[in-house]
Amino acid sequence: AIVKAFTMEKQLETRVDKVIDAAEWRANRIARLTEKSAPLTETIAGLAVSGVLAYAAYRAIYDNVPPGAFFAFVTALLLAYDPARRLARVQISLERAVVNAQMIYDILDMEPVQRQKPDAKPLTVANATVELRDVEFSYKDGGPILKGVSFIAEGGKTTALVGPSGAGKSTIINLVPRFYDPTAGAIFIDGQNIADITTLSLRQNLAYVSQQPYLFEGTIRDNIRYGRPEATDAEIEEAARLAFAHDFILAQPQGYDTPVGENGMTLSGGQRQRLSIARALVRNAPILLLDEATSALDTESEAVVQKALDTAMTGRTVIVIAHRLSTVVKADKIVVMNEGNVVEEGVHETLARQEDGLYARLNNLQATGVRGL
Repeated sequence: AIVKAFTMEKQLETRVDKVIDAAEWRANRIARLTEKSAPLTETIAGLAVSGVLAYAAYRAIYDNVPPGAFFAFVTALLLAYDPARRLARVQISLERAVVNAQMIYDILDMEPVQRQKPDAKPLTVANATVELRDVEFSYKDGGPILKGVSFIAEGGKTTALVGPSGAGKSTIINLVPRFYDPTAGAIFIDGQNIADITTLSLRQNLAYVSQQPYLFEGTIRDNIRYGRPEATDAEIEEAARLAFAHDFILAQPQGYDTPVGENGMTLSGGQRQRLSIARALVRNAPILLLDEATSALDTESEAVVQKALDTAMTGRTVIVIAHRLSTVVKADKIVVMNEGNVVEEGVHETLARQEDGLYARLNNLQATGVRGL
């Protein structure tokens, strides 16, 4: 749809044609080498045999050399012909093998960005308190994104991350599951450094709801079950009820067995988001990460999804990114970020009253925008 809307067909066609032309040139070059080597080998072999036979006839007629000796030599020559022909093709086979081996070793030599320590231990969760201590981070060949960030997301409570775009909020959400590792500092869960625990046990205790939910090819039931493969049908339906998705699922042609299509194209944005929340609920993880799960929704869908999120957040440690400050008014703690630093911490009432505070300014701007509508 994007390609059609921006009339990009010609540009993409040109790029694809270049790739195809390059691949065709390489394939034709290999074909030419292969086809040239076979006739050349056959020609040389034929000339060699003809020359030997002519020389043998000359020696037999004029020098009285026994013909049997020459026939033995010619027979040996013919027996060596087929191995020689195969040997001529070895170079092409070797070149193909070298290219394939190089590609394989390039993959094998890649080092994981987050390497698990050999003595890593499973994560033990008690209160599910998440703490960042002087965390610094920068993407490869880029400037610093986080500059000594420190805060505590208390167990069983909601901590909201707010601030302008580029402040580093999404980076923190990516660091907690170890999609990336900090360049300095550390992240702790109940006092355990996540760099010292197994990646599997860490992510088993996390549930993630993104801004753009992704649904896999399959049925609605399968997509919810991805949160916990061993979940029963009853647990899946209960998670759907808590996510306010049960009613619209039953309205589908085949209920929970309805195929959703590629990335859930048959469903609306609000429906996909509620299925994503149901997937997080069925996981039953003590820590929930929310990356502004309602920003792309209309008002009616946002209200329904927000109810589902309120259910999902109950009794869990929640770290939520919020662009709409109205969604984090009830948060137990608000962490205000700007340019990779934590500039304010507190609750909505306190931060909103601070003169010249960043949160107060953002709150006033959004309130003015709402009134202007």
